[in-house]
Amino acid sequence: MMVALSALSSGLFGQPVVFQKTPRETLESRLRDCPEKNEKRYDKPKELFKKAGGPEDRLFDTQME
Repeated sequence: MMVALSALSSGLFGQPVVFQKTPRETLESRLRDCPEKNEKRYDKPKELFKKAGGPEDRLFDTQME
């Protein structure tokens, strides 16, 4: 399973995309906080997406083969 963040759904076409610069300290903190085992990493991208203000309806799961 892999977490996929859907940023390009049909509802977003034609709308401006805004990027915000993340402070170095924040990035370093997130890297230090990354779980060591794959099975524990599964939920981390979802957590970060939500913390950044991403809407839950833009998250979906997909299975990689």
